[in-house]
Amino acid sequence: IPNLLVEISNVIPQNVQITQIENTSDSNDRHVIINVQSKYYDDLGYFKAKLKEEGILNNIVSTQGEKQGDFVKIVIEGDLPWEKY
Repeated sequence: IPNLLVEISNVIPQNVQITQIENTSDSNDRHVIINVQSKYYDDLGYFKAKLKEEGILNNIVSTQGEKQGDFVKIVIEGDLPWEKY
């Protein structure tokens, strides 16, 4: 997980906040769920795209943005690549 956090910190937009990261027991502890929020839809889309483009997570899926107060919230899920971690 420390390597994952370093990689995420290199690609996360300034306006995106991570509210929770969970390493599940699915897929031999390789499945990660990240809850994020931002005031801007575009930043959430950019963050998801960077996770995929940089190979930080594989098989990425996400929920649609849900507006709650000032923030748009989504859940991003994916698998840690075997060769990296």
